[in-house]
Amino acid sequence: MKYFIPVMLCVFLFFSCKKNTQENTTPPKVSSSAVLDSSFFYSTGPKEIVLVSSKFQYDPQGRFTGIYAVMTDSTEDHHPGAPPDTSTMVLTYSGADTLPSTYYYQEQLNYYPQGAPGTAMLAYDNQGRIILDSPVNPIYTLHFTYGDGYATRTDQDLVATIDTLFTDGNNISIYKVGPNYFLHSFTYSNNPNPYYMPQLAAHLGPVLYNEILDISSKNLFSKQVYSDIYGETARIYNYTWTLNSDGQVIAGVGTDQNTGQPVEYYRFVYKNQN
Repeated sequence: MKYFIPVMLCVFLFFSCKKNTQENTTPPKVSSSAVLDSSFFYSTGPKEIVLVSSKFQYDPQGRFTGIYAVMTDSTEDHHPGAPPDTSTMVLTYSGADTLPSTYYYQEQLNYYPQGAPGTAMLAYDNQGRIILDSPVNPIYTLHFTYGDGYATRTDQDLVATIDTLFTDGNNISIYKVGPNYFLHSFTYSNNPNPYYMPQLAAHLGPVLYNEILDISSKNLFSKQVYSDIYGETARIYNYTWTLNSDGQVIAGVGTDQNTGQPVEYYRFVYKNQN
């Protein structure tokens, strides 16, 4: 899923200039009849150019049923010269259940050394929290445990790459991989998170989470700090967000605090759901 299209940068800039909400201090009133239809994420670095376009799907009952994404990534150490990659994730439900029982994941390019996860069974505890993500390819099996304010994902075979999501009650405040491999920490604004899915956040959030897609946090971050074990200068990004008249975030720009240059762009499109 990785492409660099200069015209998309112009689109991002167009939306971001419509209304700056950096100084927003009160939570906006968001229309409850709309859901996220698609999103666009563009990153310029520091060592790569990444563009991710994602389309979100829902069934007639309003349940989230999956994502279709296209990504282009120019990172030199990740498949140089690779064409745009597409991926599909489809969630399936049993009857009128509100929590999915299985999902299917497929990727056009094989970024998985031993094949993609494929179809996976999902298991929950008595509080409806995900405890097992068990795909056909067992090397990608994930176990989940919970404590006071955190959820931990453990790979079946690569225990050294345990990752943990810490929350402040409303939002993911820290994302940590391994004992000290890398760390993301976040400061939040009052702006609503377009990816937030209240019906799934407390249940399936840890399965879907990555640094771009977060269905668990209610708000969008105003600052992100990234550090790793390699001794590089920590990346600190500050964000401004643009809202429409319905209180929905439609665009955003992340600026590198160290250089003063914009490095990330977001755009969001919504649709009404009856």
